Amino acid sequence: MAKGAYSILKKKLVDKVQSWFDESGGDGAGGWIDLSRGINTPYSPNGPPPGYAFNWPHPGIDLPYIYEPVYSTISGTAHTKEMPGGFGHYIQVHGGDLDVIYGHLSKWLVHEGQRVHPGTKLGISGNTGASTGPYLHYEMHQNGRPINPIKWLKAHPGKKGGKSSAPREVSAWRPEVMQALRLAGLPANSAYANAWLRQINTESSGNPSATGPGSSEGTPRGLVQVKPGTFNAYKLPGHGNVLNGLDNLIAGMRYAKARYGGRMLSTIGVGGPYANGGMVTKHQIAEIGEGNKPEMVVPLTRRNRAIQLIEQAMSYVGMNKGKTEVTVNNDNSTIERLLQQNISLNAQNNNLTQTLINVVQNLPVGIDGDSLNKHFNKKNGNSISLEAYSKGGSIV
Repeated sequence: MAKGAYSILKKKLVDKVQSWFDESGGDGAGGWIDLSRGINTPYSPNGPPPGYAFNWPHPGIDLPYIYEPVYSTISGTAHTKEMPGGFGHYIQVHGGDLDVIYGHLSKWLVHEGQRVHPGTKLGISGNTGASTGPYLHYEMHQNGRPINPIKWLKAHPGKKGGKSSAPREVSAWRPEVMQALRLAGLPANSAYANAWLRQINTESSGNPSATGPGSSEGTPRGLVQVKPGTFNAYKLPGHGNVLNGLDNLIAGMRYAKARYGGRMLSTIGVGGPYANGGMVTKHQIAEIGEGNKPEMVVPLTRRNRAIQLIEQAMSYVGMNKGKTEVTVNNDNSTIERLLQQNISLNAQNNNLTQTLINVVQNLPVGIDGDSLNKHFNKKNGNSISLEAYSKGGSIV
């Protein structure tokens, strides 16, 4: 009983310390805001910036988030708020001496008073309040005074481990993807980011601990399924954990850069490895129906169901049961043509065999080799001429 009471007390103490840490804002993770997209309107706390549509200061930054998920950068308490002539639908996260404002949202995804952490999905960006289009207004205050959010975001990029080692939605890996692109020396733009997000979806569905089927080169692991030798060859110093999402991405990107160079976007994020079918014998994550093309999954350990699905697949591709004919898109297949050739060859062999029998049965007594050859040619010629005549062909 005393041991149980101690465990409960220990847990409560840990939770209390963690809550104090959260209330202080934690150490933050600026990587949840993607600065690589550029800034629509800069930080200008003392007056309107050049080209600003309104006649007042701009104590935050506007980012080109067009109806996209918005994630918290600090730990704290989320408050859902309304300001029709200003931020519209917005969320204010309070943690310690920090307050972070996410303005002009189209939708809240947290409730009033909810505890949040770096990476918590707060809402969807939008065009509410005094805005000139869909975007995200991101603003930070420290001890009640506005601070330059860009400086804070860059000073708090987020630590390794933590969220980078836990499964989450594929789209939520965008901050790590952008960071990895920069560290790998690749363009940190939407085209590359979206390609790698699709690759994450194909390889692991967002699980940084995913393990693929083994091979002679080792078992691929992690967010983009990097093999041990490849990871060791392309990892960066300080990023040596294959099961850390960021570390795995860096190694995978550097390998792809070395192998594909400028052709990377034609290879990465274009679909799974089973687009042309194949046998799978080990548990793994695989993408099927790439490009919305129909595919059949046949459970080979369930005989009756497998036969049923195979018959459906045969019908789908035009193979009618009980016939040797296979048609695809109303064209005769190679199989049908080969069968017809085989039938024709069998008929010719039968004709030759019958000719030999007739020759042997009608051989004159004491015939020599030359006479035998002439006799055989005459018989064979008569048979071919008769066959051609019966089929409507000409006799030459």
